[in-house]
Amino acid sequence: MHVDGTIMRWGLPYRTKQGAAMSTAAPDTTIHQSLRHVHVVTQGTHQTMVDQKLKEGNEILMWLDGLSCAWKQDETISLRQPDTCEWLFDTTQYKKEG
Repeated sequence: MHVDGTIMRWGLPYRTKQGAAMSTAAPDTTIHQSLRHVHVVTQGTHQTMVDQKLKEGNEILMWLDGLSCAWKQDETISLRQPDTCEWLFDTTQYKKEG
């Protein structure tokens, strides 16, 4: 309890009446304020989590987008010798499967 008779309930100030016994139940207005506060905090926390996940996803996409395999594919194709693996296409098994 503070010097002025104010105590904190659910993160909000709650003032007791002078000379009256302290109530264990908060007034309806304080409960509603507390619920609104919890709702706002929950929304903010949820939005923060969503923003963080989007940021992480975008970072991963940027990282993946930076990978270019086209140069490696072009290099590999340029090393291919004529008629490589042509015998495979002439086999009976390939002709049955294809």
